[in-house]
Amino acid sequence: MAATSASQDKVFDFFQLPRELRDFIYAGLTCDIIIQGKVPRIQRAVIRSAPIEKLLTLNKQFNDEYDQYVRKASQMVIEDGIAISRKPIPLGKRACDVKRVEIRLLMFADTMYGALDELADHEEWVIATIQSLAKLESIECSYNLCIEPSGEWLENWHEDPFWAAFEAFVNHSGVTTLDVRMVQRRKEVREDTAEDLSALRTSMASPIPSLATWTKESGWGRVAIEAKDTE
Repeated sequence: MAATSASQDKVFDFFQLPRELRDFIYAGLTCDIIIQGKVPRIQRAVIRSAPIEKLLTLNKQFNDEYDQYVRKASQMVIEDGIAISRKPIPLGKRACDVKRVEIRLLMFADTMYGALDELADHEEWVIATIQSLAKLESIECSYNLCIEPSGEWLENWHEDPFWAAFEAFVNHSGVTTLDVRMVQRRKEVREDTAEDLSALRTSMASPIPSLATWTKESGWGRVAIEAKDTE
């Protein structure tokens, strides 16, 4: 009995820690789940701060707190690819509890008409993908215009047909915020390589000044456009 008592004295009582510290530990006990089709150059989804399933079997109190943390912290990031597939990303049951989604889209079109076609393609697969997420509360979207420094887009990206198409996109997709940004690519870069796709995805995740923003509450805020027009 004495040996048993001594052993019990050495057991660390995890739940005596403050809840803030326990949440900090839970944050380190999550993983990222990548959901991608057979073609690596097309769109993919990444569930950030997803639970590690084995940890959900420890005990009821740990399971309850861990589950609460994951539901609050987890987010899905949907990343565009170089080649567009109109088919939705097969999210499956792993994404059924996702409440927050960030969508990062790329546009490579060199002309206005090409851009409108590309935007329509994006709208098709984005809507088909997110409509399977029944618990969604917010959808943040960034649209990254990938142009060459001497490209035609530098002069006509702010024309009305483009913004009318964006109006349709936000209305049909249900996004809560839309951020339109310019990602200039070097002329010698070929966007069809894995290295270039990785670099573009890194750029999409980095802070870039916005050309224009749209929110569900306020509509368009075209600060960059107005500044350009008054120069």
